[in-house]
Amino acid sequence: MLRLLDEFPSCSLNIFEFLRVAQPLRPRYYSASSSPRVHGEGVVQVTAGLEARPVPGGHPFRGMGSHYLHTLRPGDRLNVFLDNSDGFRCSRT
Repeated sequence: MLRLLDEFPSCSLNIFEFLRVAQPLRPRYYSASSSPRVHGEGVVQVTAGLEARPVPGGHPFRGMGSHYLHTLRPGDRLNVFLDNSDGFRCSRT
């Protein structure tokens, strides 16, 4: 959207109309990068990279989910949902 507005400066955007028709953000899926054997049951760690991409206007765009994760500090809590994957299983040996 920003690229289009930058390329066609004669266009105007009513932010309220845009928000009315904009699609909601889709959930972002991350895989666990920790082991319950090491960190204990009930603790999950994820690894998320943060890549800034240039956008018109000079400010770099950072992903919504990964940028938010990078603002968290040790001990912060986060509401998540878990989804099973047939390819992974927890071994309790």
